[in-house]
Amino acid sequence: MMGKGLPNREGSGEVKEPTGQKNTWQGDNTFGDPKVGRDNTQIGNLHADGNLWLQTYRVGGFAKEILMVEAHETIDGRESIEEKIETSLFLTDPADDKEKLMSAKGKRVTGTCEWIRTNKTYLSWLNSPSRLLWLSGGPGMGKTMLSVFLTEELAKVVEQSQDGILVYYFCDNKDEKRNTAIAILRGLLFQILQKRRSLIKHFLEDFKPKGESLFLSLESLWRIFEAVVRDNDLGTIYCVLDGLDECDEDSLEVLMKNFKVFFSMAGYKSSTGGVKLIAVSRELPQRIAGELSGFLQMKLDPGSDSGVISDIQRFVSVKVDELSMLITGFNDKLRMHVENALLEGAQGTFLWVGFVADELRGKKCAEIIDTLNSLPKGLPGIYNRMLLQIRDSRRDTAALILRWIVMAIRPLTLMELAAAVDVKPSVTATRDQIIKDYIDFCGPLLKVTESEVGLVHQSAKDYFLRKEPDNDPTLERFRVKEGEASFEIARTCFDYIHNGAFSGGPVWLSGTSSPSEFPLLNYAALHWPEHARRSSNSIESIFDLSGPFCQKKSLLFDAWWKTFWDANEGGGAPSSFSLLHVACYFGILPLACRLFAKGGGAVRLRLRNPANKRDSEGHTPLWYAAERGHDRAVELLLKEGADVNLHGRAGITVLQRASIRGHSRIVKLLLDSGADINLEGANPFSETPLWSASRQGHEQIVELLLGKGANVNALGGYQGTALQGASYGGHYRIAELLLKSGADVNAQVESYFSTALQGASYGGNEQIVKLLLEKGANTNAHGGYYGTALRAASSRGYDRIVELLLEKGANINDQRGPPRGETALHLASRNGHNQTVELLVERGADVNALGYYGTALQEASHSGHEQVVELLVEKGADVSAHGGKHSPPLQEASSGGHYQIVKLLLEKGVDVNSRVGGNDTALQVASRSGHSQIVELLLEKGANANTQGGFYGTALQAASYGGHIRTVELLLEKGADVNAKGGQFGLALQAASFGGHNGIVELLLEKGANVNAQGGRFGVALEAASHNGHYQTVELLLERGADVSAQGGYYDTALQAALDGGHNRIAELLRSTAHARSQ
Repeated sequence: MMGKGLPNREGSGEVKEPTGQKNTWQGDNTFGDPKVGRDNTQIGNLHADGNLWLQTYRVGGFAKEILMVEAHETIDGRESIEEKIETSLFLTDPADDKEKLMSAKGKRVTGTCEWIRTNKTYLSWLNSPSRLLWLSGGPGMGKTMLSVFLTEELAKVVEQSQDGILVYYFCDNKDEKRNTAIAILRGLLFQILQKRRSLIKHFLEDFKPKGESLFLSLESLWRIFEAVVRDNDLGTIYCVLDGLDECDEDSLEVLMKNFKVFFSMAGYKSSTGGVKLIAVSRELPQRIAGELSGFLQMKLDPGSDSGVISDIQRFVSVKVDELSMLITGFNDKLRMHVENALLEGAQGTFLWVGFVADELRGKKCAEIIDTLNSLPKGLPGIYNRMLLQIRDSRRDTAALILRWIVMAIRPLTLMELAAAVDVKPSVTATRDQIIKDYIDFCGPLLKVTESEVGLVHQSAKDYFLRKEPDNDPTLERFRVKEGEASFEIARTCFDYIHNGAFSGGPVWLSGTSSPSEFPLLNYAALHWPEHARRSSNSIESIFDLSGPFCQKKSLLFDAWWKTFWDANEGGGAPSSFSLLHVACYFGILPLACRLFAKGGGAVRLRLRNPANKRDSEGHTPLWYAAERGHDRAVELLLKEGADVNLHGRAGITVLQRASIRGHSRIVKLLLDSGADINLEGANPFSETPLWSASRQGHEQIVELLLGKGANVNALGGYQGTALQGASYGGHYRIAELLLKSGADVNAQVESYFSTALQGASYGGNEQIVKLLLEKGANTNAHGGYYGTALRAASSRGYDRIVELLLEKGANINDQRGPPRGETALHLASRNGHNQTVELLVERGADVNALGYYGTALQEASHSGHEQVVELLVEKGADVSAHGGKHSPPLQEASSGGHYQIVKLLLEKGVDVNSRVGGNDTALQVASRSGHSQIVELLLEKGANANTQGGFYGTALQAASYGGHIRTVELLLEKGADVNAKGGQFGLALQAASFGGHNGIVELLLEKGANVNAQGGRFGVALEAASHNGHYQTVELLLERGADVSAQGGYYDTALQAALDGGHNRIAELLRSTAHARSQ
């Protein structure tokens, strides 16, 4: 039954039509045109969209319908891409993270944190142009609780504003999904998209080619973040970012630099609200203070801040109240003594008060004074006391557990910890019970949350990792020496992957899950290399080069590598990956040294130097070491004869990769070792090192490359020149440096942004736009995706840049070239930039210029930008405009469900029954989409419920197909003919039956629909329901007298339709009904 070519017969068999698209097929008159053969041959390609080619076939006279199906699927494709973006962006939900945090820390003591409402520094930040407030304080001083309170306060501010939104993020050093700059940006962007979905437009261009890998790049995420928060429609974003000091140091450095540039006066200006950020952290590591010290700062200093003092006093008072209710004989005199002792010993830390209060809970009144007198002041002293209270017989076990918890790259589960410390069940206790007992050995230092074991506070980790040796041998026993502890864990994990877990090949791991028989496998397999990298030099002793893991063609090595790659990168792991590749990929220098020592000098004299061995991607160990920033491994490889100019299969050289990543020391090493600075990779589209460094903002590397003679005007493939990269990226100082070094300000290339001015304009980089214009940039240069700089700036709503360009003579009505003959006004209207639209119209933009999609009013109506529509109408836009890919404004607004726009257009005199250019009426498209309010409005304004034409024939047929029962009711109430024929389904009953909308089928039958009426491609309603497998609909139609033997339509009978669709149950029902009726 494939000969007749019914469109889209997979799944439900839904026949799809183009939404808001005009039929441009020219060679089809009627479905039965004898000129159209039935041989399923291809008859042409139609370029229906700037990015898509649509295939059209001769199949049973339905050439036009297949074109429609293809075109409609491209629209659905955008929705699918948007869903994929949201799914791929998600890492953790900051709202859930906040709830877990509050659950773990407990409720805020009433009255605490409220002092910030009147704090002068906070109010200055809140009510002035200041963009960034750095709130700093020592460990245990209530920073996180204050951050939670600030999210609640700023939520009230947002509620009172018209356009503001609130986002927040709580970093966690113990959670690898919450301790990197990438995680922070993903969390913030995820929240912004939840509240302003329209901003997903800033993700689309990068996501289509890059997919999920887009969200693994800090540089890409920062670029998107900048674009999103600079969007003029966003209003003010209030952001609370807690625990910056718990972020991975390498990515933190990049994030801090970006923050400094972005929030400085020179680097960040906006005509709208922009971002107001509160960054909360300790003052360490030093790079936080180095980058944020120039902004507003509030220190949580109990010695001078009355707000902090009052919070401590309230907290102490509540804790003492709790003690007075628990301890018999706790009188006022004792209360006063305890309060004074707690306030004196706290040194401003809530955590210390909490620890001491917990210890006092089990004491009698007579013991309290002695206990208080013996308690040390400050957190280090209290941690000392906790460790000294552990029984000597338990100290080795407790110390081992604490080393694992302190050094763990992510929180360990109870079962993982039990396997790590080799807990075995006994006759009387399970493994689970024993590990819980061991955790109890450690007292208040550890906590278990949802089966994950962690330290009580970040300050505890700092305490255990202190560098200075302790004079007390017991305390020294617990101090964690990072190199030694990492070695111990690396050895345990490396040994663990030898225990048979990979005997069956790779193991596909997700989250923290492991096979039940190997509970530590997930952690061991994924994290042993990082522990090995952090280890002392003795790490080489765990690698037996004659052992199973290190052998050539090792099955164990292959299974582990594929498991690791799948869990971290996804997809197929590179093959031909040697042990030296592993050592350099992870930066395990002792292993790399041992491998070279094993080979001896002779190996380096042969052509097959292991340093130059390529994996299946064409990458050498040097490539990975440079890409991942392992400078000592790079030094070793260069010393051992690595070829510095080899490139991978994608054509990217080692120098390019190091430049992209910003590893300046490695770039210098490579240049000093003879790396060809202007070497072109095998890929003609590959970037030059100078372009990469300029685009990413690595100023030191740019200086290095220019100093070594890099060609400042060399093209980075389709990416353009280094100046274009720096201009788009917003790196003013680099752009300035490149221009001083002779960069051509008007260089043009066939790239997304053909000139530096276009890139800067699209990126919203006002200061760079000014610089380029001062240096003679041509405002009307053509090329690139947006055609001109003015169109690029207008598409993003950067009003100040639009003004600058117009002042310098930019042609406001230029329609030449891409994007498909559209003006700046078209682009601003499509994206809803009200202020930009107003500015352009005031400067003389033609409101009725016709572009690819039609006029600016058609674009704004399609996208639902009510204010833009109002403005354009006020300025004389033709409310009945037609032409281009879009339908007239009324149809576009009705299809999209934009009620206020529909109302406005009708008030301006648009003909409610207009069908200009063969389009459906507004009523038909609103009915198809189920916009009942708009349908009601259109009917009130005189829309004809029985107008014929279009894909569905009538509005009733369209609503019936869409399953919109309220719309069907409205149309019937207004006189819609229930048996009107026309369109693809012939009748409304057939359309409802095809979709299996039983409620509508019943309603239509009640209103007089003829159950056996013939028409449309399926002939009768019964055939339509049978084809799509709607059993209950078939039952209903048969009960209402449907003729089981009726002939007509594509399948001739309902039985044949059911059989062709594989719906055997329906076929049996039809047979049995036919048999029963024949008796």
